[in-house]
Amino acid sequence: MPAPHACTIASNNYLALARVFAESYKRHHPEAEVYVCIADRPDADVPYGKMPFVPIFASELGIPNFENFAFRYDILELNTAVKPFLLAQLRDRLGLDRVLYFDPDILVLSRLDELERLLETHPAILTPHITRGLSDAYIPSERDIRMAGIYNLGFVGLRLDAGTRSFLEWWQERLYRFCLNDIRNGIFVDQGWMDFAPAFLEDVAVARSPAYNVAYWNLAHRPLERVDEQWRVEGVPVGFVHFSGLDFGDLTPISRHQNRVGLAKRPELRPLFERYRDLVRSAGHEKLRTIPYGYRTFETSDVPIPWMARRLLQRVDPLGHRWPNPYAIHRHDSFLEWLTEPIEYPGGTLTRTALALWEERDDLIRAFPDVCGADLPRYADWLVGHGEGARAGLHTYFTAPVRARHGHGSGPRRSTFGPELHPYATASVERATEVLAKLDLSNPGAFTTWLNEPLPGVAHPRPVITRLALLLYKVRHDVQSAYPDPLEVDQAGLADWFCRHAALEFHLHRDLVQPVLQSLPFATRLALTRQLSKASAAPAKQVPAPLSLPNAESATTTPPAESSKRDRAASPAPEGAGIGVNLAAYFDMDTGVGQMGRGSALALGAAEIPFVRIHLDEEPSAKLAAGRIHHQEGAPHTVTLVHANADETPRALSLLPLSSASYRVGYWFWELSHFPLAFANRFELLDEVWAPTRFCQASFEPIATIPVHHVPPCVPRPEAPAADRSRFGVAADSFVFLLAFDVASIPERKNPFAAIEAFRRMVPRAGRPVSLLIKISRANQNPELVARLSAAAKGLPIRFHTAAATRAEMDSLVAMCDANLSVHRSEGLGLLPIEFLYLGKPVVATGYGGVTDFLDETTGYAIDFELIHLDQDHPPYPRGAVWADPSIDHAAEQMLAVLGDPQEAARRGAAGRERVESIYGVVAAAARYRAEIERIGARLQSHRARPDRHGAR
Repeated sequence: MPAPHACTIASNNYLALARVFAESYKRHHPEAEVYVCIADRPDADVPYGKMPFVPIFASELGIPNFENFAFRYDILELNTAVKPFLLAQLRDRLGLDRVLYFDPDILVLSRLDELERLLETHPAILTPHITRGLSDAYIPSERDIRMAGIYNLGFVGLRLDAGTRSFLEWWQERLYRFCLNDIRNGIFVDQGWMDFAPAFLEDVAVARSPAYNVAYWNLAHRPLERVDEQWRVEGVPVGFVHFSGLDFGDLTPISRHQNRVGLAKRPELRPLFERYRDLVRSAGHEKLRTIPYGYRTFETSDVPIPWMARRLLQRVDPLGHRWPNPYAIHRHDSFLEWLTEPIEYPGGTLTRTALALWEERDDLIRAFPDVCGADLPRYADWLVGHGEGARAGLHTYFTAPVRARHGHGSGPRRSTFGPELHPYATASVERATEVLAKLDLSNPGAFTTWLNEPLPGVAHPRPVITRLALLLYKVRHDVQSAYPDPLEVDQAGLADWFCRHAALEFHLHRDLVQPVLQSLPFATRLALTRQLSKASAAPAKQVPAPLSLPNAESATTTPPAESSKRDRAASPAPEGAGIGVNLAAYFDMDTGVGQMGRGSALALGAAEIPFVRIHLDEEPSAKLAAGRIHHQEGAPHTVTLVHANADETPRALSLLPLSSASYRVGYWFWELSHFPLAFANRFELLDEVWAPTRFCQASFEPIATIPVHHVPPCVPRPEAPAADRSRFGVAADSFVFLLAFDVASIPERKNPFAAIEAFRRMVPRAGRPVSLLIKISRANQNPELVARLSAAAKGLPIRFHTAAATRAEMDSLVAMCDANLSVHRSEGLGLLPIEFLYLGKPVVATGYGGVTDFLDETTGYAIDFELIHLDQDHPPYPRGAVWADPSIDHAAEQMLAVLGDPQEAARRGAAGRERVESIYGVVAAAARYRAEIERIGARLQSHRARPDRHGAR
């Protein structure tokens, strides 16, 4: 049988190694082909067609949103993440039924007959790192190897057939999201996942022969010797050697990843390593290794991508919902623009990249725990004042807004002005000339902060116009003519002139340009940054002191301002991008809060608003990777809608990336007219609150520090068929009322004893068979309550249902019963009454709380009540608060009214159905959600959203 074809993966800088591997494999297997996946962009200097292998670019593997995928990984991670996709491509596009994968830094020394035979009878072949224990104190240790993975993925053999298809799909799924170089947290690129292979695939072959995958990790146990020009180990020819981590300039350590074996201790290995070095050099490594990695910078720029930006995209938008191509910069809402946008806090300015760095480093979290608050000035000073941001991998482009706000050096900054300068905030032309003549704008020193003070326009808060920009504007009549309305209509034009022309004409220090430059659109910002960099590299002109200002007579026929306008008009219009929603909710919980989250998903989908689901009910530890929480779809959108009540809001927000800093909306439910002061600080975690009912809105507003909007939720219509009455011991001809409550929802508020007493008073006068079915969720949490309710119901046609019920089973109960009974003391919404009205069934409920938005004498049967004070605490409801005391007699009368006039009951049920459809139906809710999201979008367009304030990770 012919030898299996082989494949490897390399970026352009490793193509010499890939060439040496391909030649060595084909030398011993001339009938086989070698395929090389190039995890890089094509480079004009690389002769791909002359290489001894078939090149396949990673971008051709059909990986969804490949640009997003490539951005999320560094060069090592990307080279390993594409592996299962390459294997699937070789199977599906080229028809290969088996393949051997090798890392590019491998040299094949003999024919691999044993591996060929193993692949005929086994679905996969793996080579373990070690086959004996390591008892010394060198690196790598057994513990290191355990964390990196038992098997070395520099080699794997795989049959490409139906038996491995599902395994390969599983591997693709894992590496699409989590091919991370994070050994200490249990993930090492593609390798660690392969520990599952012997469990997932039957009869995996583990090649323990010392001839295969000889490398630094096992050389201590493998005595190689050279016999008649052939390398042998334990008497057999060496199959292939893995030169992982080899420094071609210094072969002695043999690998930068270990200190156990070196050529000083094993001089017999030197000819082998020297031969490999010479082969690689002859293959053109000295030239190829200098080719820059194509995915290292943003498109059409030389701005390098910092590692924490890759990690941030991994957490925020791993599926490319918002940024399918995060490299692109000449588009609206580019990822780079988002990363560098200044985020204003009371204590200063940060960027999302600066926040991402803080989130990714535990030492920074310990040093600056309140990074958005009291510790912000110190963190900003660490970042830009001491150059630590640059040492951490941040190009100055990502810290420019921080630098512009906080200046240079260490310690807090304060502006200090001469007393003669301070009055000229709105100087006349004469005063402006006088002020500017006193300053050296190439070295403004202590006046930097004063000159950089923003003077925002009324209609357009961005771009920024600083005090200096306005002073220069006042002494330039040509610029005034070009931009007659500098703080409103012409604000953008003036800002562009200031950065494009004034910066060069007046030899402005870069700190004076940055506040305005950073507020411009990204593409303009990048072009101007390049222009200013080139200008600063040119020979400096002599600047007279004091500064000599140009006058109107020196202006050209076509002023720079007009030229600048023409340049911008000729540039292409940016792409549009709609606003989306990160929907955080308890999607899998069979509770009212869970149902509301599912309802919002329905409404957003119907409104065609892009959204992702963030599951608050999933165990956070199951979503940890690289020490941080990774949600399945990330949190890419501008708006985050949190379906968690006030008490749960801090926990919910702690599951989101701090650096995303999106506009946060809390969707809160509350059951009393009094909202506790203990929850007042929860408002500070959000940008606004949505109240599901007028009742909730009136409760929140007295102590709210942010806007509270009345936004009725989307309540899904119950669609399940009716349950079998015999399962619950209910007669087929009986009229059944349903009372349902959750033990966790405070039984005193749900008032089931009052409902039983009202039913007791009604039964003797009913004139027909009646039943009351009481559904108690989580009854096992309070068996004493269930016993008391059973005792109260003794002798009455009342049945209890205490088993756990899914959402579909609850819908079946609603469909089975004839009417809803809710003698509650207060409701924030009234989910069950809404569901009954959806089906046109009568509702008897206390006429207090959130139900009043849809329940009145035309749509149902409201129970009279009096307001009373709580005489004791019923956590979270405090003593002294107010709720309803419903009339038990009136509840009985209303039930009798339902029974006594079926036609009227049907009429009210029909009116109720129309009412709830118009408020809570999917169509109505979708229109409402779209209007609210568009309102938020308009607000964000004109005023930047308040940044994230909670400081949680």
